Amino acid sequence: MLDAASFLLVTSSLVAVVISEKAAEKIVPIVFKRHMEELEQEERQLAEYYDAVTLAIIMNDKEAYDGLQAEMNEIYSRIFFRKIAINSSVFFIILSPYMLFAKYVFGGSSLPPITTVFAVAIFYFAAKFAYSIVTGLWNMRKAEVQ
Repeated sequence: MLDAASFLLVTSSLVAVVISEKAAEKIVPIVFKRHMEELEQEERQLAEYYDAVTLAIIMNDKEAYDGLQAEMNEIYSRIFFRKIAINSSVFFIILSPYMLFAKYVFGGSSLPPITTVFAVAIFYFAAKFAYSIVTGLWNMRKAEVQ
């Protein structure tokens, strides 16, 4: 059972995580404008490769499919890791003042403050990811039924 200080720590950590995420969403496009434009260009390129892969499947061209799929994997890896690096760095830079604040204010809590903030952030993003998967599957299922 959580004591009052621990409950306040978890609750305020969740609020800080949500605020930090929203702030990062606003800051990243401004600070990393050139990188975001490059990522958008690579995402457009990825969509073009997707269309080409679909055509290769229709034409039953295994060589073209394998080559295009390898190119898509390379582009997707670049997009994924650049987004993770940029977004997570900015997020944790924004969140770090709260982490220091929590260390000194909630130091007497039964939960370790900095670890709790990390755990809340990980849980928040895992829940958000799971929600996006479930809603995506639900929408796909609805589209199949119609």
